Amino acid sequence: MRAPSPIRVLVVDDSAFMRRVLTRILESDPALQVVGTARDGLEAVVRAALLKPDVITLDVEMPRLDGLSALPQILAAHPCPVVMVSSLTQQGAQATVRALALGAVDFVAKPSGAISLDLDRVAAELVAKVKAAASVPPERLVVAAGGGKGNAAKRSPTLGAGPAGSAGGRAAGIPLSFPLKKDGGRTTAPGPSRDGMALDRRPPAPGPAPGKQPGPAPLAGGRTAGGHLGTPSAGRPSASAGQPVGRPPAGRRLSHLVLIASSTGGPGALYRLLGALPAGLPAAVVIVQHMPPGFTRALAEHLDATSGLAVAEAWEGAPLCDGWAWVAPGDYHLLVTTAGTLRLDQGPPVHGVRPAADITFASVPEELARRAVVLVLTGMGADGARGAQQLHQRGARVWVQDAASCVVPGMPGATAALGVAERSGTPEELAAWLVEALAGGGEPAP
Repeated sequence: MRAPSPIRVLVVDDSAFMRRVLTRILESDPALQVVGTARDGLEAVVRAALLKPDVITLDVEMPRLDGLSALPQILAAHPCPVVMVSSLTQQGAQATVRALALGAVDFVAKPSGAISLDLDRVAAELVAKVKAAASVPPERLVVAAGGGKGNAAKRSPTLGAGPAGSAGGRAAGIPLSFPLKKDGGRTTAPGPSRDGMALDRRPPAPGPAPGKQPGPAPLAGGRTAGGHLGTPSAGRPSASAGQPVGRPPAGRRLSHLVLIASSTGGPGALYRLLGALPAGLPAAVVIVQHMPPGFTRALAEHLDATSGLAVAEAWEGAPLCDGWAWVAPGDYHLLVTTAGTLRLDQGPPVHGVRPAADITFASVPEELARRAVVLVLTGMGADGARGAQQLHQRGARVWVQDAASCVVPGMPGATAALGVAERSGTPEELAAWLVEALAGGGEPAP
């Protein structure tokens, strides 16, 4: 039997040292072959069209044409999966998050600068993500990059057949549909109105703690995003001294809870989903996106700028309330407490990640589980599937992103395989169903 051809990779980085290191890491795996390198975005566009690689690794910060500016030109010249390689700087994180929204499939963070031998530490991650990226068909890159509120397909609430035909090449085995529960497509009127938890309308903004940088400046509309503002001993994001952790002021309201799990391709899906939600959504939103520290804060800031909801990176004691979305900070599991607040936890990684959606889902109190909607979006692996199953058994609704609009359908597919996915659709459709289901003020309809 003939061995499969190797995955052909183009490496783009302005540092000759980094190009050599990346090439060595990638070619240490016999399934990968580096077919060329480029020193900047301009060379990358030309060589992508000439060499037609299966995957491109793209540095963020480069002279002449940086990675963010080069990405749309590369996808136009030769549509193929792109994995960003980013420094752990604020500028690098912001650019990387933007690139993920524009169509990059995934990213790898440089551990400590552009010319560091420490990059060997992320060799396994780089190889795994390049291999996973190679399975993404070009038509799904168009969906991810073209996300926009006008792109939602006009379909019934149940899953449509997806694009005609199947993805070619390496992606031919990726499904275009998921099995749904038999009652998954029905539309049910909201149940009787249920009192929300008494919570104040506006979450307190965290204040700076000793030894930590202050949080970001207030965002448009007077909103403030929470930052990593931990105690001197643990470095844990926390509320200011004036707001006791776990006891938000009286007067807030928590009508429903929306729990979102996402990984590979998640930033683009989140932009589309949250961009279609109104400011007055009668629910708190908790987002678990697999990202390292720094990048989750950048993601929250970008989502805040594009959504009607107020979006911030979660901090210790952050209160859940209608109209607010919290992003789990990198390197922390996010727990939901019986007090209607969020708690950070540095327990062991689950599924190899921290934060993990399964941990967040398992922490939801019984009262909130009955008023919850779980959304499992694009991503590798199975994080969120078991947690969604447990929440479904406790009364939550479970919807998944459809396979045809996923960059990688692993997580929603694993959820559907457990028989708990009641609806499946594009991010825009999921948003529309949320607005419709929560409009009556009662428990979400299936």
